[in-house]
Amino acid sequence: MYRKTITVSLIALALFLLLKVLWVSVLYVGGDQLLDGDAKEDLLHRRAFLRGAITIRHEERPSSQSLLPSRFQGEWALLSCSMYSMALCNLAFLYPDLRGELAQEIQALIGRVLQKSYRQFDIDAWHEDPLDSLLSENGHVWYLGHLNLMLTCYRLAGGDTRYDTLTHRISEALARRINLDAAMIAQTYPGERYIPDNSVVLASLKNHDIAFGTQYHQLISKWRLSAEEKLIRNDTGTLVFAISPGAKLRSQSRSSGVAFSLLYLFHADPEFCGQQYSKLKRAFGAWFLPAVGRFPGAGALKENPDGSWKGDIDSGPVIFGFSPAGTGFGVGCTRAAGDSAFLSQMLVTAEIVGCSIDWNGQRHYLLAPLVGEAIMLASKTATPWDGRFVRN
Repeated sequence: MYRKTITVSLIALALFLLLKVLWVSVLYVGGDQLLDGDAKEDLLHRRAFLRGAITIRHEERPSSQSLLPSRFQGEWALLSCSMYSMALCNLAFLYPDLRGELAQEIQALIGRVLQKSYRQFDIDAWHEDPLDSLLSENGHVWYLGHLNLMLTCYRLAGGDTRYDTLTHRISEALARRINLDAAMIAQTYPGERYIPDNSVVLASLKNHDIAFGTQYHQLISKWRLSAEEKLIRNDTGTLVFAISPGAKLRSQSRSSGVAFSLLYLFHADPEFCGQQYSKLKRAFGAWFLPAVGRFPGAGALKENPDGSWKGDIDSGPVIFGFSPAGTGFGVGCTRAAGDSAFLSQMLVTAEIVGCSIDWNGQRHYLLAPLVGEAIMLASKTATPWDGRFVRN
């Protein structure tokens, strides 16, 4: 009986692995396809899923993540809209013939996050409304940074002038607040300064320069000098996650924070992003399935450079030392760097873990939350932005 049970179990395992291999081989899209422009069907099917889930059905909203604290419910809802807007802007540059409808969808998402319910988590933290306190010195970086990125993406995708006054006011406020800090890191919440959150701000300011001819690139250059002095860990050479007031204490580097930052610094400072990507890959890159023939192998990013399993609510789960969040953001960094081999390996991992399904013209990862789906589409479509579609 014992031997029969083992035999049945081994057969079941073999069938499962065979099914998984077939599943991955059918729906896998490699790095070469993404970089060569041969992944249009995959990207547009994933966009169709997110359009239905986020824009139309409004499944991702501040009250939808009931198991999370209210602050993180608000952060995740905003991040889903922001990341999806970033993906839509990417798609507008990759497929200009779709630009009109993509810009309209960004506009719909902006209207959503301008609702008070989408900034209530920030109001609760600061005891003031971020949009009513733009003349203050309080950071409000998460809400204002992501909103400003969406506003400027709308402009770069060819949107009209309806949000110009708002983005001018937000950009000026955020730039002023960054300049006030010793390490040029404005506060997300009272006493809390996070490098990834400020990277979103820098990307939005660079977008503002492109759209309106402002000079925030001078602030970005000044920030880079400060970052090289105050925001880098000596052991990994990568950006830290958080820093104390006055830049006296630095946190550890972790891949989820570094890769998140680089997804935005790719737009704010491509040269600095490229330097940090090389160090990210060296310190956090890991491979757990070797390349065999045409199979590229499977790779991921460790959350911690020592491979430990330590994580928190920001990083999400850390599985055997590997970081699903870091790897998701890392797909975007790797695409931005044009690193086809490592990109293919991380996409294999995403397919194995996420399990894509395609139904009725919509494709998504079966095991990913909506915010993760938005992150992956923004990462898989990462592409430079410029002013070719800006309307005067």
